[in-house]
Amino acid sequence: MVSVTAKSYGLGPSGTLVELCVPPPSNASACRVQSTPVIILDQSGSMGQWSTRLPPIIAEALLGAGFRSSQACHFVTFASGCAHSVTTVAGLGNRGQESRGGTVMAGAVAKLKDLLNSNPSLDFQLIVVSDGMVSDSARVIADAETLRENCQRRSGAIDASLLRLITSNYGSPDTRALSCLGSLSGTKCDVLDLDGRCGLSDEIRNELVLAIRDTLGGCEKSRVNFNMPLPRSLLGDGDRVSHMSFSEGRHYIMLPTDIDVSILKLEFEGRTYAVASHEKPFGEDDIQGFLRFLESRMRMLAVVGDASSRATLIHMSSWLSGVEGVLNSMKMAKDKEDDEKEEEDFTLASRKKVILSRLLKSKKGLINSLKQLANSDAVAGLNSQQKADFLRGASYNRSGRALAKRAAKADMTPDELAAEGIRNLATAVIPMDEEGSDTCTRSFYSHATAPECLELAVELNDQGASAVEVLQLIGLPGIAFNAPRGNYIDPWSFRVEKVFTGDSCILSQSDLWHYLSLSGGSSSLCPPGSTIPITGVDPVGAPNRKTYDVYLNEAAGINRLHASVSMRGMIAPVSDDDHAIKTAVALHLINSIAQGTSTESIIHALQWEIADLSTLTINRSIQENMTRSEPGAYFTGDLGIGNVMRLYCTILGWTNLSASLRKSQRQRVLRDIYSLAVYHKLKRIDCRDTSIQNLLGLDISSNATPLSDLFEPNDPHPEHCSLFQLNAASTILSKMVPSPDEVALVARARELTDVGASLRELEGVVDIETAYGVKADDKLLWTNAVAVQALKCSKASHRVDTNKRVMLTEQLVTHEQCSAFLSNSAREQFKADYEKRLRSKIAEEARVTMLRRVEDLVKADSMEAFITLLQQQVPSRSSETFVRVLNILVDSPDPPLRFRKMWVCLLGRNKRGEPVWNGGTCLVGDLTKYCEAFHNAGKGKLWKELKDMRAKYPVHRYREGKENRHGHSNEFPSFYFWGYSSLECFKAGVDSDTFRTYCIAHSKKGCCGLG
Repeated sequence: MVSVTAKSYGLGPSGTLVELCVPPPSNASACRVQSTPVIILDQSGSMGQWSTRLPPIIAEALLGAGFRSSQACHFVTFASGCAHSVTTVAGLGNRGQESRGGTVMAGAVAKLKDLLNSNPSLDFQLIVVSDGMVSDSARVIADAETLRENCQRRSGAIDASLLRLITSNYGSPDTRALSCLGSLSGTKCDVLDLDGRCGLSDEIRNELVLAIRDTLGGCEKSRVNFNMPLPRSLLGDGDRVSHMSFSEGRHYIMLPTDIDVSILKLEFEGRTYAVASHEKPFGEDDIQGFLRFLESRMRMLAVVGDASSRATLIHMSSWLSGVEGVLNSMKMAKDKEDDEKEEEDFTLASRKKVILSRLLKSKKGLINSLKQLANSDAVAGLNSQQKADFLRGASYNRSGRALAKRAAKADMTPDELAAEGIRNLATAVIPMDEEGSDTCTRSFYSHATAPECLELAVELNDQGASAVEVLQLIGLPGIAFNAPRGNYIDPWSFRVEKVFTGDSCILSQSDLWHYLSLSGGSSSLCPPGSTIPITGVDPVGAPNRKTYDVYLNEAAGINRLHASVSMRGMIAPVSDDDHAIKTAVALHLINSIAQGTSTESIIHALQWEIADLSTLTINRSIQENMTRSEPGAYFTGDLGIGNVMRLYCTILGWTNLSASLRKSQRQRVLRDIYSLAVYHKLKRIDCRDTSIQNLLGLDISSNATPLSDLFEPNDPHPEHCSLFQLNAASTILSKMVPSPDEVALVARARELTDVGASLRELEGVVDIETAYGVKADDKLLWTNAVAVQALKCSKASHRVDTNKRVMLTEQLVTHEQCSAFLSNSAREQFKADYEKRLRSKIAEEARVTMLRRVEDLVKADSMEAFITLLQQQVPSRSSETFVRVLNILVDSPDPPLRFRKMWVCLLGRNKRGEPVWNGGTCLVGDLTKYCEAFHNAGKGKLWKELKDMRAKYPVHRYREGKENRHGHSNEFPSFYFWGYSSLECFKAGVDSDTFRTYCIAHSKKGCCGLG
């Protein structure tokens, strides 16, 4: 008979961790619990045919995972609305419906809440599928937080699978909204990308079924009872339950300090078990399973990123610090003697000894990396795809590998990237013969060479070293630099502020991470003779070409991790980090040479960087697009170009650039690159018209198009000024518009490299005509034209039609083209100013005319004249003229025929009850102030007559013809017809017989809430 095994780990003030090893339930066991599938499927319009394709695929995956075909399951769909139905696993395949509407998910969350609360002991297998951004994500996040708290009181388990369906190249599923539901899982939660952009062949269908099946939890679980209530929450601080259900395998329960684990008993299949105590000391290895699950939950919360999630992350980090303290204290006595004998220095050998004997031995890396998740503020700024990659840091499994053959493969976790690099390097041939060469470089910090940095992989292999530890030992020497650290969601926005060149400044990547780890950010590593801190290292191949090639071929993942550290100061790699850093360093060196501050070390450093960029294969598609007739039409975000740095990388890495692109085409490419650079520089400017006027030196007030006086005729064809004045010394130009020199210098550096000329030739004045085909004398004119062109494009879609792949802006090259464009732009500014003043004039004329009408109406000395003016000049009571007239009649005693005029204004009828204005409808609303005006003037009797007449006639008329949507018309009116705002007001304002008759008639129609 199989049995449960349980042992506890005492974590001091942090509580006690109980580890359960649960066997599968026996066939006849009363403890067997069947999980109930809950499928939440996005059915919005963007899902297309997948809203009908996926249900049978999911059903097949459930059957493959062991769910019975007759097992009941809940099917919840959401689009603009939400629907819930109960079916069976076998019947799920027939539940597909046509996609429609938007993506509103809050209703599905509410349905899930009802399901979970309906039976707290029931186990659920949750499958959530979506392909787009959720429009009500804020509501989903708030509701999911409440739902997450409710789940802590459930004894039943929740397994969750998050399926991100990729249906478009232009959008990505809402990882944050999906994570809200994934965070409900009390066991595992897998995040899987499904590529829905391909057809549904049998091969793809089988891969989808297998991939989804592998994300599912066990279909059957075992129920374990306790002799005392235990907390269901992750850290043991929530509500407590008397039993829980577990699938086969290892599970963890965190107990608070008030529970005595020595008296805890477990009951499984009729047998009672005690909890054994694990002997001390123990370390992270012993509780690694729990820590990995904790990591998964922390990554989910980091992606959700609301205030409650951040507070929970901080609490978890604090709890982990307590656990870390307990584990350290257990090892302290044993390691004290060894630590006293070890005197750490900066050499790689010393570091290796310390890391292998202390860091790897005590396994502190995992807890440290988990604590860093509480500070992952940068996660909130990642896009949906990057958030999904971040989640897979804890949940990537074999299902991703199965689907990766056809879909975009999810990145491995930092630890997995590091481990893969170590395994590859351990079996690779490290070219140790480079160590004695003249070009071999040594890090000024550890004095280690490139081969020495890589050969340590053999000793690290199979040691279970984390990324934090691996990065302190494995990494090449390279060029050190200083740059602002930030989130850099788009790594191509990264720029370098200072590059340290020369052999005395060479630093290895591993040395920088080691120093950062030791200092904890409290101090900075500076190169010899400088006080400027080093923030990053870019490894270069020229001094150690063989070692560099081995490193990039076998351990590219480790290089990416180092690049993330150099860019962000933390381990959070994003695709192209390493390439963006190399481009940024090369660009800074190019600018340094152009400014006349070059040295031999700077020249050599730039040569190294360009040589490395020449080996990149990521540039081929962009190079092909640069050969097209309109290359700028392909410099767009949907093709991965959101920054000119990406294009600089392509240019610098294009061997034989001049031979590949004829001169005119090369000039066109550089013009389009510069245009893109200016557009990105100016795209966040709000006052675009003011900026254009400043650039063109327009004096709008002095040269404004003349406008006639009020009520004077306007010139039907006004001539607008088109003069502009450019100022080469304008500070506005230098602050707003980037110089074209940078783009030209990048291309010149590549050309000099191709012909073997010295890069020192980058010094001096840039030849604008050779680079862009623009005459030197027209440089100011052209740069202003490009800037104005960018300011006139407030959106990227104003520049490029990405469907037809054509530029929507004209090419400006010659003096005539630029002058004509700027003249036309100046004319547009003067025209816009004229039209603005013209609109103000028309509005003022209308206001004066309205005031004259008010005066005529108020002073009219006969009712015939007053009514005629009303009919001709006041269309309804909504006009300002009517409001002003009525207010004057109420407030002033001077107008002639004051109360007779008020009579007509209020009733639309004369004294005989005949309609004379506005169809004879009465004024709706509060009549108190009018009543007071009549009584204050001694006209109470006249007011009573007005009220009596108002009661005879309606205050509203329906349009002629058909009934409105409520069934009301002039022949069958509602209470509103008689001036009442609600049925209650109508009841209070009429006698009981009238109200009863009204209710009987309208209840037959089913309107007015009486049906």
